[in-house]
This record gives sequence, structure tokens and C-alpha cells, in this order.
Amino acid sequence: MNDIHLRQAKQHGVKIVINTDSHHTSHLDKIRYGILQARRAWLTRDDVLNTLPADKFAKAVSTDGKAPVPEQTPCDQVTPHVTPCTGRQGPEPSF
Repeated sequence: MNDIHLRQAKQHGVKIVINTDSHHTSHLDKIRYGILQARRAWLTRDDVLNTLPADKFAKAVSTDGKAPVPEQTPCDQVTPHVTPCTGRQGPEPSF
């Protein structure tokens, strides 16, 4: 979103999440462009959800106002054809 749309979102009470849409760890530094847009729109940390602590963020993005409880599978309980501990099908990614 550009700064004009971010400012309009803020005026309507919409909270923002800044992300990079990265598909590789080397792209994570692109977050700076989202931060720059937020600054141009005069957003504060109160306007950006991913400035919250993890538990408050989870509660803010849940549909029922409660923080979701993640399902956890111990690493020793491996489902066939699924990579242990990641849940991904196929080989481990090579980052």
C-alpha cells in the first residue's frame, strides 16, 4: 500500500501489518520499504499489529478475540511422507 492508502486506513481505524512477502531469507531486509511507507503515512506503533507482543498479536488477528492455541506434534511422531517437525511434504528446503 502506498502512504495515501495507509493514511486512509488509519483514519478508518484499520490496523496494518507490515511484511516483506519474502520467499527467501535474503529478501527479509526489504521490510524497510514497508516501514518507510508507514512512516510517510505517519503511522505509529499503535497502528501496526506486528509491533505487538506475540500473544497480543495472536489475539488481535483471531476471529473470536481469543489467542489461538497452536496444535503441536512432537518431533518423534512423524507422519509418513511429511518432513519431521516442519509438516512440509517433500524434502527440507535448502536455505
